[in-house]
Amino acid sequence: MSAALDEPSRPPAAGLGVGPALALALGVSLLISAAIWLANGALADWTLAQRAPGAPRIYPWQLAEPSFWSRATAWIGYAAHQVTMWALIWRAQRLADVGKMPYTSTLKPINWLALGATAGFVLLHFVQTHTFYDGLAQDVPEWTAMWSVILLLLVVILMENRRRGIVFGRPWGGFAANGPPGAPVRRGGPGGVTRCGL
Repeated sequence: MSAALDEPSRPPAAGLGVGPALALALGVSLLISAAIWLANGALADWTLAQRAPGAPRIYPWQLAEPSFWSRATAWIGYAAHQVTMWALIWRAQRLADVGKMPYTSTLKPINWLALGATAGFVLLHFVQTHTFYDGLAQDVPEWTAMWSVILLLLVVILMENRRRGIVFGRPWGGFAANGPPGAPVRRGGPGGVTRCGL
């Protein structure tokens, strides 16, 4: 990772706090959504798979005849996005563990890097879709999309319980433990004390 990520947290040059950064992110999301909508007609020529009568339900937006490259590019993009995000999470945790990334109300350099990486992978997905059409649907059952989101939300809620709480900012249940003796303590949201988190 970059040496800039090792520096103590400070606002980026633009000085955007969470509110303006959220507005920027929403604006970029709207632009991306508009681009997807405007380019939708370019996808009309692909031949999509049809479910045979009596056959199990299939994801309706997948190619009738996928190619090696339609599958490979989807999986490579997915894997690269996963590895990138988990590496950034790991790095942020290490910086927090050594006190180089205290909690602030502004975005840190690593937050900007994560947002930029996500935007880059959205663009890559857009290009991959218009080049090969197919995503992971050829190899992954449709229900896994919903369950992966449910699992992600559950894990994040449990990880953030001590700092953010689960209900109205209050920590809940056994997940609100104070951690090992001597662990750094930081005041969280309205819910109370947390230890070493982002």
